[in-house]
Amino acid sequence: MKWSSFRNLLYKKRPKVKLKHNISIVQDKENVTIQGEFSKEYYCAKELWFKSRKEEDDVIKVAEIAPTPHFLFQVNLEELLNKFQDLEPTIYDCYLKVRVPVEELGEKTLERIEETAEFFEENGVKIAEYFIRFGRFQNTVIQHTQTHQSGEKQGGFIITKKGNISFAYNVILAPSVKLQIDKIQNQASKMIIEGKMFTKNSRIVSGEAIVKGRNNKKEYSAHVSFLHKEEATIKKYGLNRYEYVVEFDREHLVSNQWEDDIYDFYLNLDLHDQEEEKLVRIGRPTTRVKLFIKEDSVQKNDAVAVINPYFTFKASNLSLEVYNFPVETYRFLKKKMRWSKLLRATHKKDDVWIVGERTYKAQDTGYHFFKHMRQNYPDKEVYYVIEKDSPEAKNVEPLGNVLYFKSKEHIMKTLISTRVISSHHPDYLYPIRTGSFKRKVKALKVFLQHGVMGTKNMVANYGKNSTSGFNTDIFLVSSDFEKDMIVTDFGYDENEVFVTGLSRFDKLFEKDVPVKKQLLVIPTWRDWITSDEAFLESEYFERYQQLIHHPDLHALAKTHQFEIIFCLHPNMQKFTHYFQDAPVKVISQGEVDVQRLIKESAVMITDYSSVAFDFSFLHKPVIYYQFDRSRFIGKRPSHLNLDKDLPGDIVNELEDLLAKLEESANSDFIMKEEYIERADRFIKYRDLNSSERIYEAVKEAEKEEGLVEKVVHHPVSNVLKNRFRKSKHYFPIMKKAYKVMSKVLPVDKNLILFESGLGKQFSDSPKYIYEELLKRDAPYKKVWVYNNNLPVKDKQTKRIKRLSPEYYYYLAKAGYWVNNQNFPTYLSKRKETTYLQTWHGTPLKKMQFDIENIQGRDDEYLNRVHHATKTWDYLISPSPYASKAFRSAFRYEKEILEIGYPRNDLFYRDDVDELSQEIIRKLKLPTDKKVILYAPTFRDNQTSKNNKFVFELNFDLEAMKQALGDEYILLLRMHVVISNNLTIPEEYQDFVINVSKYPDIQELYLISDILMTDYSSVMFDFANTNRPILYYTYDLDDYRDNLRGFYIDFEDEAPGPLMKTTEDIIDAVLHLDEVNKKYETKYRAFRSKYCGLEDGKASERAVDLVFKD
Repeated sequence: MKWSSFRNLLYKKRPKVKLKHNISIVQDKENVTIQGEFSKEYYCAKELWFKSRKEEDDVIKVAEIAPTPHFLFQVNLEELLNKFQDLEPTIYDCYLKVRVPVEELGEKTLERIEETAEFFEENGVKIAEYFIRFGRFQNTVIQHTQTHQSGEKQGGFIITKKGNISFAYNVILAPSVKLQIDKIQNQASKMIIEGKMFTKNSRIVSGEAIVKGRNNKKEYSAHVSFLHKEEATIKKYGLNRYEYVVEFDREHLVSNQWEDDIYDFYLNLDLHDQEEEKLVRIGRPTTRVKLFIKEDSVQKNDAVAVINPYFTFKASNLSLEVYNFPVETYRFLKKKMRWSKLLRATHKKDDVWIVGERTYKAQDTGYHFFKHMRQNYPDKEVYYVIEKDSPEAKNVEPLGNVLYFKSKEHIMKTLISTRVISSHHPDYLYPIRTGSFKRKVKALKVFLQHGVMGTKNMVANYGKNSTSGFNTDIFLVSSDFEKDMIVTDFGYDENEVFVTGLSRFDKLFEKDVPVKKQLLVIPTWRDWITSDEAFLESEYFERYQQLIHHPDLHALAKTHQFEIIFCLHPNMQKFTHYFQDAPVKVISQGEVDVQRLIKESAVMITDYSSVAFDFSFLHKPVIYYQFDRSRFIGKRPSHLNLDKDLPGDIVNELEDLLAKLEESANSDFIMKEEYIERADRFIKYRDLNSSERIYEAVKEAEKEEGLVEKVVHHPVSNVLKNRFRKSKHYFPIMKKAYKVMSKVLPVDKNLILFESGLGKQFSDSPKYIYEELLKRDAPYKKVWVYNNNLPVKDKQTKRIKRLSPEYYYYLAKAGYWVNNQNFPTYLSKRKETTYLQTWHGTPLKKMQFDIENIQGRDDEYLNRVHHATKTWDYLISPSPYASKAFRSAFRYEKEILEIGYPRNDLFYRDDVDELSQEIIRKLKLPTDKKVILYAPTFRDNQTSKNNKFVFELNFDLEAMKQALGDEYILLLRMHVVISNNLTIPEEYQDFVINVSKYPDIQELYLISDILMTDYSSVMFDFANTNRPILYYTYDLDDYRDNLRGFYIDFEDEAPGPLMKTTEDIIDAVLHLDEVNKKYETKYRAFRSKYCGLEDGKASERAVDLVFKD
């Protein structure tokens, strides 16, 4: 053994013994033995309790013993279940009541338990008894636990994902299984997959591995073995951990019929606590597996299967892309790959272009561009890739130059090609998509697109650094608006994006098809509907069944004499037979020329499909039926403001859809002028020359990626960047890098950097100043620090993430900084940079140097923020009162711009009512109810263990819903520094909505009938609306006297009642007219003092005063 290894072994740190040391839970039929120990002898357990997650008062004492650090509880589940009064399914969290001498408790613990603990003296020693969460012991042994049934009641002990112990009463828990792939290797004809599995409470009884073909529906079994990791399970709070090994015979994938398919890997598990087996995908590879996974091949008789393993880009599940070849063709492929460099050199003058769509398609943008090339440039070596047995091959075969997919000619032409031009991923046109083959193709890649981009966020699919494997050199779009989107959101350079129009538009604008009285219903697909069972249970099926069978629809069709066509997306065509009995014409997009349907139809109903743009370009009416918008759009926001940008009426309900259709029919299907203007924004050229513009762009384009860019975009580089970003060295290095850049980079006085809400928001005064600059078309480059897509598309605006390497670069380079909070306090602003601080509210509560006793902050807090405030060059103030407070709190000596808050310009816009309705639609709020907005501030003394601010609701939701729910809804808006997520119980979700993540609180003010706050500065902004303000100040004395204190006589000046209980809130809302009358004079004085400068022109004044260049 080497000395270093021996030394490490000798001095290896033993794990620290935790207070919660050992616990075991062993079940024998209905009897459960809970035995544990604390590491400190003075720390004694005495009682085991259950506390309901639903009802605060629903508590059960389960067992009691004499206080001891080595405790033993015996629980009889039969007797325990008898203690429950009803059958309501509930999770009860387990707590231990412990007894500890006060002198042994730390200051923070005493502070935390002060209000809930029982204190008493015993033998002259002061004792504290209080509850601790039961769980997260250093060593946890769980044996034979299972649900116990007693009549209609059932229950059992479970472990939460955080390692705490709870009791599930009448709750059937869904299994939770996560896998990880640690290794993939090929041995002879076998593929071996090794990894870990995490099953939480469930223990594996048995299981099998299954490999499924997506299209051919073939299934193959594979051997799988499991090893329970007992020690790791004990150390991870009893949450079960396994290792698994799958062995799969790859010869199953070889087909003499040359059938290609994608195969997915599953584990089918029999779990001890589940009646039905659990089917889970095998996935979640380690970084090493992702980087070093390799394609391989296997031969059987005269056939070879090329097996290309990959991981799905959304869920990182393992799949195999299998290409079958005759042995002779496979050998040709390998030979040509080996000599690809020489082949390219000898065929360079041929200038071969490869065109196509999906390999079975020939009717969209690929087809139309290819047809243009063959008809106008017949001598050009342009080839179309399609499968020989595709029904659509007949569309291109008369044009000549067809490459049948996977043929020798296809292999050869692809390797020597100079351009690959595709409607989808360019590599879809390759004979195989393995990494080794992709590296052999050096052609310039062109993305024709197959629809106008924007409705759904597709950055993960088509972004510059997408995880889907998409890669293109040229991105073709239809308008300047779309180009700005692709540059701003997708990360492409301007010179990589060309506004040409889609090639199919040449045919779209040909006036060769008469318009019929025809309704085209053409929804897009849903990626979560993958099986017949999922389809039949889906809202998609239910809604469209209702629509096409609805008597009112057919009455409209009869009255206005129009035919109804229901056209399913190709990805949904396998479900066509479920609509066979519908009294409409049902077709699939693969069966017809969709463009002809678009041209001949008079009106369209769709949901999110890009074909709506094509239809709108013909200036014909579109109705969007978006009943599942939240789920379809997903977590990533749309690139558009759907309600303002889409060229048609948007509805959620069937009744509204039919009403809009009737309205359109009554107008003889004439498109509204407003929607014509919207449609025209998405298309620049309404002519027959899109394909020619594409030809010119492709012909002149050059592949510019150099060695540096290749290294930067290499997968290994991305892994290293991510690891560096998470390492402890990142911020020290960035701090030093900023200092260096501040010395060597020239300041760009034409560059403005904006930030709002620590990069979490596109809102507040920075947003309105930015929009004023856009309105003026001011010649500045702009950088927005924002972690989501910008709703504004401007090619002069670049979006970056806060604390990224780009963040430090642009902070060092920018001529202007605009922020409503501080930039990192460890950064020093350059003298040449002008810093406009807009601040984020009129001060009510005392700040910084005016606070006598600062809580929730460390000792260096004031020094850090004072360093930051000294860097401000301008500070915006909304009133003389605010200016005075700012001078005092910040010890600020530079220029204050007393001009009003730019963010409050919103209240004085001419289109306030229209904007309010748009916001209500966006939030999907009921239009028949009034809105109460609850927007409290944070509490300095309410912080979590890691020093983040938290907040708890302190009113009775049940009582408020009962009293106010018929007339009002309650919107919750937490302060930006609050880190905990509020969970709204399901039974209140029709009354309470959490809008804390809505980007702009000013817009929430617009739609609110009442503001309820406490000591937040939101009151000053909201007063611009002249609507009622209520103050829920349940902790007024403590906040005023111990935490912050106020700059004003809050109790005297507040223009609304100060309330301390839920009953006070309800009473004030129910008697609002009386409240308004009582506080009318105070409200008027309040607005005069604090809102006197607001007139809708603060943004103009800020730009005039600061951006003088």
